[in-house]
Amino acid sequence: KEVALETTDLTAEELDRLLDPRQLTEGGIQA
Repeated sequence: KEVALETTDLTAEELDRLLDPRQLTEGGIQA
């Protein structure tokens, strides 16, 4: 996760949402 913060312009909150396993089971990653 820390690496992703350094290599993307996503915020920690956005990464938490994208990496949330529940999101993955509810239709995948949302743009």
